[in-house]
Formats: sequence, C-alpha cells, structure tokens
Amino acid sequence: MRTGNRVDRPFLRLLYIPLFCMLVAGCGRNGKSAETDKVQDFPYVEIPLAIRGNQEPAREYLLENFWNRYISEAGKDTSLLSIDENVFEKAYAEYLRLLLTEKNAEKQAALQRRLIAKADSFAVAGKKQLLMNLLKFSELYLYNPNSPYLNEELYIPLLESVMKSEALDTLSKIPYAYQLELALLNRIGHKANDFPYTFLCGNTADGSRPAVKESTLYETEGRYLLIYFNNPGCMSCNEIKQILEQESKIAEMIEDGELVILSLYIDGDSDGWFSGYRDFPREWIYAKGEQSLFADNTLYGIRAIPSLYLLDSNKKVLLKDASVGRTLENLSLLGKEQQ
Repeated sequence: MRTGNRVDRPFLRLLYIPLFCMLVAGCGRNGKSAETDKVQDFPYVEIPLAIRGNQEPAREYLLENFWNRYISEAGKDTSLLSIDENVFEKAYAEYLRLLLTEKNAEKQAALQRRLIAKADSFAVAGKKQLLMNLLKFSELYLYNPNSPYLNEELYIPLLESVMKSEALDTLSKIPYAYQLELALLNRIGHKANDFPYTFLCGNTADGSRPAVKESTLYETEGRYLLIYFNNPGCMSCNEIKQILEQESKIAEMIEDGELVILSLYIDGDSDGWFSGYRDFPREWIYAKGEQSLFADNTLYGIRAIPSLYLLDSNKKVLLKDASVGRTLENLSLLGKEQQ
C-alpha cells in the first residue's frame, strides 16, 4: 500500500486566478504577448461586450467556451500545442477555478468529458501534446494527495473519458484504469465499505492495560463519523490530531453525541499502535484495522497517510480523503444545521 505524509500546506503551484477581472472586464487578453515577450501567451476567449460586467452570465460563458479559442487557433497553428508548460498550467488552473464555481455536477462532468474528447481527436491526428498536458495537470491538481484542490469527483469523468480514448493504447491506459478503480471506491454520496476493527478502551493512568474489543464500521453509531487514518510516529498525523483535539466545535459535537472519531491504524506494527493509545483522547475510538483488508487498496484506496473520511449516520460518505481544514469547515456547517 502506498502511503505518505500529508499536511495542509501551500501546493507546489499556486492557483492564482484573477477571476473577478476575467468575469467583469475580460482582462483584454488577445492571445499574444507584447512583441518583446519571447513566451507565447495562451489565447484566452474574449467575453462578449453584452455580458461584461454581468458576473453570472460572464462566468457561464467563460466556463462553456474557455478552451474554444485555443483549440480553434491550435488547429491552424500547431505551435500552440507545444506552448510553454508554465503558460499552459496557468491557463489550466484558471479553467479549474472556473470549473469549481459550477454547482451542477452533471455539467462539470460533461465539460470534462468534452474537453478530453476534443484533445483525443487532436491526438488521433498525431497531435498528442494537448491531451498529455491535460492528463498531467489534471492528475497534479485533482488527484495528487498533496494538492489542496484534490477532487476525485472532477477527476472521475476525465478518467472515464481516457478509457474511451482512441489515441491511447491499452498499455498507456493501465495507470489511469487503476486510478479510476481507486477513485470509484467509497465515492462521496455513496455508502462506505464496511470493515471490522479492534479497539482499545479504558483508563491506563493507573498503569493497567487497556481492554481490547472488536466492532465494525457499520456497528459504530453516531450522527457523524470521522475516520482518521493515521500511523504512530507520523509527524503529519500528530499535527492533525492536535488540530482535531484543540477544535472546540469538535469537542462540543463529541460531548453532545453528534460526532464520533474513529482513529484507525491499518499497517502492521501492532506494538507501536498499542503503545500509542496513551497519547489519544479517551473520547475517540482508538482502533486497528486488519492490514490484509487494506493492503491491496480494494476496500479503501488510501494513497496517503494521514487521511480523513467523514460519514453520516447511514455511513454515506460526505468527505473523502479531505484536508483537515475542509473537514473542520464541513463539521462546523453540519453543527449549525443541528442547532
């Protein structure tokens, strides 16, 4: 099982998007840099004058037509297909920011599929650079576990389109097929997979050993359940544990019976897991899953440790592999709904 340490931190690349400028004024981008600039600019679509200054129609127009000018001009000038990678990435980041403003999930998925289909048609004609760039930066922003913009629901329609690609051979599709398999596990809005676990309980302040008991995910009751995948001795895990411990809203929800935190270890160091019990709040469930159930990533596709999953009382996934910041934000909103 591939694991690594992840904490909330600035991404390797920043999603700097002058969105307000784009929506209101169109930014006056004409696709070419100044003559003295040696780097070819990205040919951004122009917002029609009739809707400039009207934010929602401008947003919809930009999102629907973001790639049209680039694709049209690339069909005539193939040098655009090998545009500077940093320029392309910035444009992709702006597109992604626009895509994230769309609340209709079906429309988001349709836009992703349409874009890959167009890139695939270029690739079939021997011009693969657009497809390769889109695959590279989509994986970087939407699937990399260190990305604060991790969003598998936006990545899934892209992966499904890749499986239908006419330009990519079967061998090239293998890693994307595996990514799709993991992304489809425990999707947001779907019921999480059940599993058994062993947990420790009891006060060890007097030096006594904690009691060992067994349960399953589905048997664990709670209006909301936060699964916190972590490892003993992991610095990032400890940072997140401290944040969760110190958050007053979480303490309040636990005390009111609204939230259960399941701290789950899924690797093989039973001694390390056992000795780590004293460092965890007694209000949490301190548990260990059977390593063999998680090792092949067919039950939960845990690509990095620590990892947070938020479930409702029916074990439906509300958040999957979310950052601690996003988790706290959602718990705060859920707490307000119960008031």
